[in-house]
Amino acid sequence: MRDRNAYQRQYRAHKDRTAEYLKYKYGIDVETYNAKLEEQDGKCAICGKGQGNSVKSKLFVDHDHTTGKIRGLLCDSCNRGIGLLQDDADLLMAAVAYLISHQANSEEVQSG
Repeated sequence: MRDRNAYQRQYRAHKDRTAEYLKYKYGIDVETYNAKLEEQDGKCAICGKGQGNSVKSKLFVDHDHTTGKIRGLLCDSCNRGIGLLQDDADLLMAAVAYLISHQANSEEVQSG
């Protein structure tokens, strides 16, 4: 029983830290996060990957760094991807064009 009580204390402490972090970083509460999670059916707004139990598989709050407005919840990969492209839609479109152009070239090489 002692281990279970320790686990429950640890869980409550983590839950409290999550709530504090969401409020401090994004100005939202856990209920707002959960509503957004439900709105997205528990999936990443970009790739549709579902939320898991590990830190790497949870969905992260994505926000506009200029306005602070929350855009949605993203998986780690998608969140990092748009972050590394500096949240720049033009840069992302250039990356898409690059991938498409090289996809066509690699198909020609493979069939040739």
